[in-house]
Amino acid sequence: MPGRSKTRPPPPTDTTQNGKYAKGPDKGPLYTVRAHPQWPSFTPPCWPGIRPPLTVAGFFAVEFAYYWFHRFSHTVRWMWATHAVHHSSREYVLPSAVRLGWTEFFSLGWTFFAALVLIGFPPTVVAVLLGANLIYQFPLHTEAVRRLPNWVEAVFNTPSHHRAHHASETEFLDCNFGGVLIVWDRVFGTFRAEPHDRALRYGLVHDLDSRNPVRIALHEWRRLFGDIARARGKRCAAPTLRG
Repeated sequence: MPGRSKTRPPPPTDTTQNGKYAKGPDKGPLYTVRAHPQWPSFTPPCWPGIRPPLTVAGFFAVEFAYYWFHRFSHTVRWMWATHAVHHSSREYVLPSAVRLGWTEFFSLGWTFFAALVLIGFPPTVVAVLLGANLIYQFPLHTEAVRRLPNWVEAVFNTPSHHRAHHASETEFLDCNFGGVLIVWDRVFGTFRAEPHDRALRYGLVHDLDSRNPVRIALHEWRRLFGDIARARGKRCAAPTLRG
């Protein structure tokens, strides 16, 4: 109208001052912390797809998938052919935590975690939580730490539980498959407690007396394909693959 200014307020920007926040174009809320005009602003980092409720759900989903991946790695020979490398050491020390097979891709263990992505978990969430799960297990490979408080032993995978998992005595074969938690082992009946009256023997049931890394990595594959070749027909070969 005549006599009125035609100036308009400036459009909103995606920068803020003095601790306020505004919405940037297609970026959602941008939070900054600025206690003094001369201080640089700070935006808390946020990885794509990482949100607290989703992370909590993802933790239990990854733990559940890891339990079954680990259990199948012991009970299905096609997967055991790779995982046997991890159990081939007769010494239970920290470096044995990274004594891993080279053929995991062919054993198809990764499919357990790919399934989580297919049902809707972001790949970033699955990758980060699986990495954290494996890092947690590194210090479990020691005899220096004995039993922890009862409530810890009841819920979490501990050095005591994992020592039983690595024992080669018949009574401890195929037990304690959890990563961070021991809960799923208690639920599905695969939990075994470490004995306190005797030392455990570690390594494979049929000891592999070799330090050759190629032989260590491939010895179980060699045994598997040898058994398949000796089996007659598909019906005989199927139990060989299952172990």
